[in-house]
Amino acid sequence: MIGVIRTKSFAAAAVIVALSACSGSAKLAAPTTVVTAAPAPLSTTTRATVAPTTAALTTVATTVAPTAPPSTTVVAVPVDDVDALKQTIKQAAIRGLIVDAHECIAAPLACDPIKITPVQGTARAILQRNVDRLIASGERSTTNEQDPSYLSVSSVELDPDRTRAVTLGCWWDTAILLIPKGNSDGSDKITNDKDSSNETRLTLVLEDGRWLIELAEILNTTPGRNTCPPK
Repeated sequence: MIGVIRTKSFAAAAVIVALSACSGSAKLAAPTTVVTAAPAPLSTTTRATVAPTTAALTTVATTVAPTAPPSTTVVAVPVDDVDALKQTIKQAAIRGLIVDAHECIAAPLACDPIKITPVQGTARAILQRNVDRLIASGERSTTNEQDPSYLSVSSVELDPDRTRAVTLGCWWDTAILLIPKGNSDGSDKITNDKDSSNETRLTLVLEDGRWLIELAEILNTTPGRNTCPPK
């Protein structure tokens, strides 16, 4: 989750952030963490609020450990290319949450968290834990073809060294969680098919030339209706 059921207990696109702490919130996500505090300024040490499986939030100090040479050699982006870099990060955020996370929960047995999450941060461990729970429950996600999920990114904030960024956006989550052939008649058993709009903050890091989500946070959720700007 990167990264979804409909029993009001799983977050369909919260496989990367965490499981949702609130009923009716995101279905998938990395740890779908519900955050009410104002965003903290970017720094090399980020205070991330992560609630993997309970409603109680725990403040964790996450120290970013570079996995590549100094930023001056990893990313040499001229000032006049900042807009292009932000566009790249925006697309990476959309890919990570809407494409990678959804594909992961659609086929958890085939999901490899190492391919879609960075070494640093909490996303990889949370994604693996959530995928394991999906496998154990037999649940999978499927796309709502009539009204697909999407992420509308409103802002991108870069660290001075340009190896870390935070995006703010709105995620319209319509993914459906189900147990294939889970009903007695052999039909799929829907466990979560509620839609929600989620104000989302994604923290991305540059690792091996790719921008990957290290933390996904749900700041606010509006169940049942789309309040997100068009993508």
